[in-house]
Amino acid sequence: MKLGVVQVVLWSFGIQLAFLLSIPFAAALFPGLSTDLVMQAAWLSLVYFVGCSLFAARRPGRTWSETFALRKTSLWLVLLALSLGVAASLPAHALAGYVERLVPMSDAEEKALEELMTPRSAAHSIAFFVFVAGLGPFAEELVYRGALYTGLRPGHSAAYAGWTTGALFTVIHAEPRFWPSILALAGLLAFVRAVSGSIWPSVFLHVAFNATALAMPEKHPLFEDPAVALVLGSVVVSGLLAFALGFVGRASASADRARQVDLVPDPGLGETQS
Repeated sequence: MKLGVVQVVLWSFGIQLAFLLSIPFAAALFPGLSTDLVMQAAWLSLVYFVGCSLFAARRPGRTWSETFALRKTSLWLVLLALSLGVAASLPAHALAGYVERLVPMSDAEEKALEELMTPRSAAHSIAFFVFVAGLGPFAEELVYRGALYTGLRPGHSAAYAGWTTGALFTVIHAEPRFWPSILALAGLLAFVRAVSGSIWPSVFLHVAFNATALAMPEKHPLFEDPAVALVLGSVVVSGLLAFALGFVGRASASADRARQVDLVPDPGLGETQS
């Protein structure tokens, strides 16, 4: 018994739809939510955690660790994943900028995005890192590289499970201009998840990626229009880190055990749908 593609799609869009439909209710409770990325990330995390709880409740006989791949992993994999998240942020940022030049935002869209991304105080800046770079990525990883990848993996290859969940992770983001860079990130997250057999390296990669993007001074010339050599250098470093992750993952006994657990079908799932 394995999780099928149809089930994965339904869970992904179901949880995201619940988030979107609940926004008016959340905005009524918290009037600043529509223009505050911190509040949006906090609300998204709450909705995703509820979705994960419902997902886990339908899998009797499995712990959260088994359902969401919250397994022990190598410290080296975590450190390499953190480094990869930092290194990959600049190329993704440059790719998003290139797409935006091809399909420019309107003045109103740019103003709204700038308002969302601008902290209003020192405390708000800290909250950005806690919720936008911390809790939000953890909630997303629980759903995509946790519940959905783990449920899909026993019946499919790691590449199939990774790219299916990665594509869904990409399209649930509202701005299509960012899809190419998000899909690139999703590919790295899927690779790290497959190599480690655990969600934790993916979580740390995602957190480091978001934190680096938030820390970048958007209007600094180095990041607003990065030199091609700098971007290519970051791509090369990212490739070397990914190679090191693959090497360490294959040599790690804990990662090998975790990958074997990935192949065990979930006893709480129905028959495969495709």
